[in-house]
Amino acid sequence: MLRRAALLSLLLAVHLAGGPSAAHAFVPPPFGKRAPAAAHWTGTWTSSYGPLSLTQEGKAVTGTYVYSNPPVQGSVAGEAAGRTLKVLWKEGPGGAGDGEAVFELSEDGKSFSGTWTGAGGGGGGVWEGTRVDE
Repeated sequence: MLRRAALLSLLLAVHLAGGPSAAHAFVPPPFGKRAPAAAHWTGTWTSSYGPLSLTQEGKAVTGTYVYSNPPVQGSVAGEAAGRTLKVLWKEGPGGAGDGEAVFELSEDGKSFSGTWTGAGGGGGGVWEGTRVDE
């Protein structure tokens, strides 16, 4: 009987204190769900401005693309933060020049959407892509 009273007292004290701390409570992940894979940009893409090849090392992303007819070589270099990639783009002689672009990777990592602007804010538009390989 004494044990039962001690147990009831303990349960009452825990209840009055607000229960176990939520910070220490274990909550299992939903069955069958995994954490999303880390975003990565390395791969070959078809894009609004031609084939795009990207390489990511850490946060740094560099790449090349071929735009227009006749072909103009372009390059990108920037930094990834989560699913967002901010780059500076530059096109060779006879190209449009240089500027900035911001891409957002889809949740499944198979496509991106974004926008570009020319240096000094001149021009701009949509730049989208679909992953060809990884």
